[in-house]
Amino acid sequence: MRGKMFKVVGGIGLTVSCLLILYMAMGMLQGGRFDMSGVIGSGLIIGVPMIVGTIFMVCGLSEERQRRRFVTGVEWVVFAAYLIILTSILFLGQRGSIAFSETRLQDYIARNCNFMPLRTIREYIRFYQEDTINTSIIVENLLGNLMLFMPMGVFLPALFKKVKTWGRFVGITLLIIYVIEIAQVLTRTGSYDIDDVILNLGGACVVFAIVKGKVVTGFLQKIYILENDKVEKVKVTQAPTASK
Repeated sequence: MRGKMFKVVGGIGLTVSCLLILYMAMGMLQGGRFDMSGVIGSGLIIGVPMIVGTIFMVCGLSEERQRRRFVTGVEWVVFAAYLIILTSILFLGQRGSIAFSETRLQDYIARNCNFMPLRTIREYIRFYQEDTINTSIIVENLLGNLMLFMPMGVFLPALFKKVKTWGRFVGITLLIIYVIEIAQVLTRTGSYDIDDVILNLGGACVVFAIVKGKVVTGFLQKIYILENDKVEKVKVTQAPTASK
């Protein structure tokens, strides 16, 4: 009876969270503008029922294998929602309405791309010091780019077993960022800026470094977000051998 009650409460929390994700995604698809405060607030509203629902569902499941599979399924759903929202922010809405506005790709690149590291960041700092630009624009462009790929620091090592070393994580994250940057230039929905790449990668690496910490790793393994590879290896090595 107790297990069923946990499952019911968990199911309600996850259903509410999924509906909120769909509502947020539809709003962006219909032309919603990227707003840091709005995204952070929506993330908290979505995250609370998602976390509570997952905890209750895990408590309602008796077997460890079922718990691990369920949490992995939730991770994939949240990761898919994150990708949809990321795509909406980077390619759709107001960005999508101006796609292919430039007739020549060469002209678009010359006008909208920056290949000099830290140039854009220095400009925003100068604008802030001179008070010549709205602070919200600076926060949106600097903090927004820093936070945009932070979830990758959790999702990649959690969902892909081989992406647990620094080399592979940085390589795959950079590949994803550059594919997006190039796609934005080709579709004229954004510009290539090396500072965006630095901020995107920096944010993802900060979260990955936190996840790599022993305390955090142990906690994530206990709640089945990360798999405990050491436990699996111990189980294999301690398997009973046939007697002679």
